[in-house]
Amino acid sequence: MPETVVDQLRENLGQFSATERRVAHRLLAEYPMAGLQSATVLARQVEVSTPTVLRMVARLGFQSYPDFQRRLREELTAQLSSPLSKASQAIRGG
Repeated sequence: MPETVVDQLRENLGQFSATERRVAHRLLAEYPMAGLQSATVLARQVEVSTPTVLRMVARLGFQSYPDFQRRLREELTAQLSSPLSKASQAIRGG
């Protein structure tokens, strides 16, 4: 199973610059909602530049900020649908 964004952030925390760490800490503290905001809004909230947010996301291996957000949405969808899928299977006798 691929790592989650949270796993990636924790694993790379020591590799980030001080300003990138501020972004990472916000993303960890407010997962996944902080990352679903625009890069500019996130940057403003942690008082760093937008390019700092974009560099941090690139260090995690994402091609772009929208790719990063897509991954967050996929993780959120998986978390929300997983219990529903299990309940649905149980009801059907699966």
